[in-house]
Amino acid sequence: MKNLVIIITLILFSVTASADGSKSFAKEARKNFGLDNFKSKHLKDMNFKVATATIYTILENTQEFSIHQMDGATENKTFLHKDGHREAVFDKDGNAVEGCPNKATYNYYHPFQTPLGHFTADILPWLLMGSCRYDSSTLDQRVDAYVLDFRAGFERNLNNGNGFYLPEKFRFKKFGQSEAVSFFLKALDESGYDIENFSPKNINSKDEQERFFKAIELGFKKLLKNA
Repeated sequence: MKNLVIIITLILFSVTASADGSKSFAKEARKNFGLDNFKSKHLKDMNFKVATATIYTILENTQEFSIHQMDGATENKTFLHKDGHREAVFDKDGNAVEGCPNKATYNYYHPFQTPLGHFTADILPWLLMGSCRYDSSTLDQRVDAYVLDFRAGFERNLNNGNGFYLPEKFRFKKFGQSEAVSFFLKALDESGYDIENFSPKNINSKDEQERFFKAIELGFKKLLKNA
């Protein structure tokens, strides 16, 4: 592949590709989705802290494979540069995938080192608009693909036996943290699902896992379609 790296700039609501653009999108997201502005003081509520840890840890283990395998391209392989920003996607014949909806995109925030910021700046705009202006994928298809990756992130963490946690001295100060947690909790609420039923007491129940992921899927679609 000879060090081929594809850098695609994702346009955020006609905002230029920059850190400032990401912050502008976060502000718009708070407004458009009616997201809560969580502060560190909210972590004093143990149920909320556990819910936040559950979302954070799953996102930290979510690798983006299915979102680059839509339209039946299940043999596409995605590679992430160690800097966390650049991606490359190749088809089953080793050719770079350059067209929508599966092409590589540029990450403003590292998917594993800053998973909440990554969701707000990189995943949420993609869910809304796709990889390019004339993306052929539908919102439902994008949500379905992302939930597959999110589910795999949950399974990965569960199989590793790492539990659910927040980084030491975690605070709601860094970019996208409050927006990401609020979006997930609002999506679950829109689906009538109480995350306390899932985490941590029923985390190993297959039936509860299915209800949890189905609620994520339905809630995401409802929020995004009403934006």
